[in-house]
Amino acid sequence: MTLRTIAWLHDTGNSHDQKNHIKYSLLIAKVYFIKNGFNYTPSQIEQIYGVIEIHNSPDLLKTPIERAFLEADVLGAITTNKYMPRSFQDGASYTGKLVHEIEKFETEEGKKQLRKHIRSYIVNLHELPLM
Repeated sequence: MTLRTIAWLHDTGNSHDQKNHIKYSLLIAKVYFIKNGFNYTPSQIEQIYGVIEIHNSPDLLKTPIERAFLEADVLGAITTNKYMPRSFQDGASYTGKLVHEIEKFETEEGKKQLRKHIRSYIVNLHELPLM
């Protein structure tokens, strides 16, 4: 339940401000738990806040759940084409972002899933128009 809630709340701040989405995601999560926190223990709520706060900072990850979430978040972005350039000219920028994200993977399952999904990303990348 905790990991699912993290997934649900971690990027909610994007709807307010993409550049500062973590700050706003935390605010939205805090409002959510004030109104709906009765199904969570205080330690679960703190864990959720903690992962939201550091989910873009692999150097700060300390626990297996934090690592698993980061890798799942990147895999979700790959499989939904978040890193797919809009044009050939955007390719280098998006590829650079993707490489930076891939470097965060450390678990064997994460690497396995990455290998599985990166193939379709590359196929889609090759289908981009050249102009």
